Amino acid sequence: MNATGDPRRVLLLELLKAGLAAVDGRRCTAHSLKSLITDGAAPARYHVAAVGKAAGAMALGAHDALGARILRTLIIAKDGHLESAVEALPGLERIESSHPLPDERSLAAGQRLCEFIAELPAEVLPLLLISGGASSLVDVLVPGATLADLRQLNAMGLASGEDIAQLNARRRGISADRDRQ
Repeated sequence: MNATGDPRRVLLLELLKAGLAAVDGRRCTAHSLKSLITDGAAPARYHVAAVGKAAGAMALGAHDALGARILRTLIIAKDGHLESAVEALPGLERIESSHPLPDERSLAAGQRLCEFIAELPAEVLPLLLISGGASSLVDVLVPGATLADLRQLNAMGLASGEDIAQLNARRRGISADRDRQ
């Protein structure tokens, strides 16, 4: 029997496909947002910010669910991780940033995300979609912290195999928190 006809291989491929479908960013986002929409409610208008390695897929899912209710979309994603379909989204602004080590674009993306939120009209609801990688792709540093500090912290965490939750907890010491300011 050749490898392609092996029932174990067929089963493993089916399980892989099912697992990938279960975590598909576009499908999961659309499903979650559709469940929040109530029939008969006045349609809200949204500005969407999607950040992370799955930002493009999540933004597409938001548009699948909310359609013309979305007026603007900001996508911040890892280099090369944007689906070509995002280019057709209305009001699109896209930023490709650095992952796993932040760079100058990460700080520029953090600044742009803050501006995007500050520009939000009172009658428009924000929708923030975040996936893995966001903490490298977007950052705003506390006064006195430098990009070199951030890069060193990330590089040390990656080299040591540190758990991402622990690394993110240590990043809070140099990343700005609007609630603390």
